[in-house]
Amino acid sequence: MPSKVEISPVSPSHLPDLVELNEICGFPARSLEGWRWVLFDNPEQGDEPAGYVAMKEGRAEAFICTQRRSFKSGTTERSMVSAHTFVSRQRRPGVGLKLLRHMLKTHATDGVNTLNNNALSAPIYPYVDVHPWRGELGRLFLEKPVRWSALLRSRIYNAFKNSPFKMLASGWQHLERGVKPLPKAGEFAGFTVIDPADPSMSGLLDAFNEALQSGATLQPNRSSEIWRYRLADPDYHDAMRLLGVVREGALVALLAVSLAKDDMFSASALEIEDMVSLDESGVSDADMLEAAVQLAKVSGAARVRRRVITQSLADDVPAGWMLRERGYDSAHMQSRVDDLPDNWSEGPFDSDFFFALRRPEVLRVRR
Repeated sequence: MPSKVEISPVSPSHLPDLVELNEICGFPARSLEGWRWVLFDNPEQGDEPAGYVAMKEGRAEAFICTQRRSFKSGTTERSMVSAHTFVSRQRRPGVGLKLLRHMLKTHATDGVNTLNNNALSAPIYPYVDVHPWRGELGRLFLEKPVRWSALLRSRIYNAFKNSPFKMLASGWQHLERGVKPLPKAGEFAGFTVIDPADPSMSGLLDAFNEALQSGATLQPNRSSEIWRYRLADPDYHDAMRLLGVVREGALVALLAVSLAKDDMFSASALEIEDMVSLDESGVSDADMLEAAVQLAKVSGAARVRRRVITQSLADDVPAGWMLRERGYDSAHMQSRVDDLPDNWSEGPFDSDFFFALRRPEVLRVRR
């Protein structure tokens, strides 16, 4: 008789298995400390499990991890889980589908979403009634080249990495030459690097968060506590920065960026992880994009990218930027309430980019 698969919430004792399966599936490497931070330090997790594991004969066969997120619009409050790190030992989806169905049945929030699933998991979600809801917009992203030479070398390395001439790709490390940790201070197109651990700045961040959440659309929790958590990655140093515009003692615009790369052979990118301003601030999308470009030039990134975009950015692509398209839907949702996603203005902040992106090796913490 085949042994039974048992599903349980993820606990710290499962972390070694998660590290192993994550590596088997080729996801960006994380240490035990890194996964402990991702899963168990989230201030919004509450009583919601940080994920589920399928065990068979004492061995972890599959994981699906979940980050609880809270949203608010005036007096309306909602919560969702962001699904991530869907990994399995088996090529066939049986155990993974069972695990996914269990999570969808047992979570205690208003909905489940993904904004960063890959081409392998994208076809699986509709089988369990989790559907792409962003349409064509869910396949589009913005990108601006900054260092053409690095992008050209990346294209060459990728062309040869699986060929008989793969030795020509052995110089992939050169792609990281010039990539530097993000600066701890400085001003970029009117945006100043800010530290959420600074008591004076934490108050401004909290007030900014309250102002955003008092509006008509559901907004995520961008409190100083959340930003301190997101910037505390134990595996990579100086990979992410928070910038803001402060006027008359108030924060009116916020930009979060991080350094990342698609794979070993790709050129680095400065990823926009959040980009938001108060309506009365006068700070435009173009202003925030320009600040990101200036920071990319200082850090040595080869390009700037925003992976989750708004319809307005798709309709009116900023000068010098390219509208790119994925070959699959990267965003899926199952909701238990009517105002998700109808009254939610989703963005890159709502995804798992802050821990799921692959980072340049030069930023790795050496232990």
